[in-house]
Amino acid sequence: MDRRILLAFGLVLLAVAALAWPEYSRYRHDPERYKQAQGSGVDITEVTLFASEHADFAYDQSPLVTYLEVEKAHIDFDHAEILATADRIAEEVAWKMLFFTGTHDVVEAERMMWQWRAEKLGANDGITALPDDPARKIAEWIANRIEYERIIYGPEALLSRSFDADQMVGGYFHMDCDQLSHFFLHVAWRLDLDIREVSSPKHTYLAYVGPADVPGEPVTIEATEFRRTVERNGSVDMAGHGIGEMFFMHPDHHKRYGRTRAVPELVDRAGYYQYRTDADIADVIVAEVTRGISEMNHLDNTDPLDDEGARAARRASFEQILATMEDELPQSHEPGLVTNTWLAHVRAGRAAMSDGDPATALRHGVRAGEIREAFGVLVIYNEPIEEVLEARARYALGESQDALVALEALYEEYGGDAALDYRTMAQSHAHAEVLIHLARAGRRSRVDRYNYLVLPVLNFELKAGGYRNAAREKEALSLCASLMRGLDNARAQECAELAE
Repeated sequence: MDRRILLAFGLVLLAVAALAWPEYSRYRHDPERYKQAQGSGVDITEVTLFASEHADFAYDQSPLVTYLEVEKAHIDFDHAEILATADRIAEEVAWKMLFFTGTHDVVEAERMMWQWRAEKLGANDGITALPDDPARKIAEWIANRIEYERIIYGPEALLSRSFDADQMVGGYFHMDCDQLSHFFLHVAWRLDLDIREVSSPKHTYLAYVGPADVPGEPVTIEATEFRRTVERNGSVDMAGHGIGEMFFMHPDHHKRYGRTRAVPELVDRAGYYQYRTDADIADVIVAEVTRGISEMNHLDNTDPLDDEGARAARRASFEQILATMEDELPQSHEPGLVTNTWLAHVRAGRAAMSDGDPATALRHGVRAGEIREAFGVLVIYNEPIEEVLEARARYALGESQDALVALEALYEEYGGDAALDYRTMAQSHAHAEVLIHLARAGRRSRVDRYNYLVLPVLNFELKAGGYRNAAREKEALSLCASLMRGLDNARAQECAELAE
């Protein structure tokens, strides 16, 4: 053969090898994957792992990306590794889908799997479980890869803490139901899967709807069951292997058997048991992140050990958080966001009262009342805490007559004398605030002030344990000492000593 022909042939082989080498070299460290690709008829030089367009994905972008953007605006942390973890999960699931179907494109692979499912089940049955349901396999693969990344379920509001090595639980990262759902949806975004978030009282679950052009009912998924919970020897191990028994569930499970039940009006207003929209997800994310930051930094600013500089920094941070919530609030029907915004104003008002600023406290109390008036049942807290705050602020500002009228009305709202005849203890911190202020005002006899206003506060603080209010308890003891002097001197002496 002519040497020139041999040379040309060799150059062609080198060109082909050069084109194939980047993909081959990427997986040369993983011969098992290369072997799987060959066995499945998948040419790794031709695969499309991540969808280039989002025809089926239901949202504008990955909720995980949105979550990290919102959190990053308030906390300086490196979120790149969190996204890298979610992308690794998406990539591994994509390979599973390609190898299962023998195709080169993840979008086509999903369509094939749902089509096989439709053929086996029939077009309208998404509840009956197949022994080897192709569509459910995709959800299970996502769950398995989340488990592989050493993640367990655990209460959390900030992803920066979820993936903080110092916050690991038994060597595992942790995420709550919202964060786990966002992780599932990040994979769905990468692979163009139509997975939706669904709201329920204090919880989020998922519905895998499937490709638009393939018939079939959605698959309902409980994201927190992505790995088994194992009970042994009286302890609970959150790090079991494989999906939990309730990972796949009946579409109406949470409506019928959910741990928290909502009144019909709240179900309608909050849009429970319906697919979340982009706006709904944005509201949930803001509610979660702002709650987490508030809890982390104690933004109610009540720590007596803070110096003025620390208190000022907390106040500035709080105002930033509150502005974020207020910006998101006007059109919201998310109970978490509405309640957290209401509660933020209550906390801000209490902090202002502690700082000797009743005018600011009154402003926050009034705003909290406006939120309850506007959103009604979406404020998931029935106690009129904001009214107590407003009355306290007005009293401090010299509007004592109006304040006392409001406090007496609140006293009756809590059941009046009859409630305290039945059980001589305040019902809550807000109730205790009403009682202590009425006791201070001195409108009753000494005996009635002690029996109906002071003693219930003392009993409440005794039961409150770690949640007791030291300043209020001291005031109640001082009132006890003055009221009992001459009536029960031993009791008066005891209260005086305890107050000191």
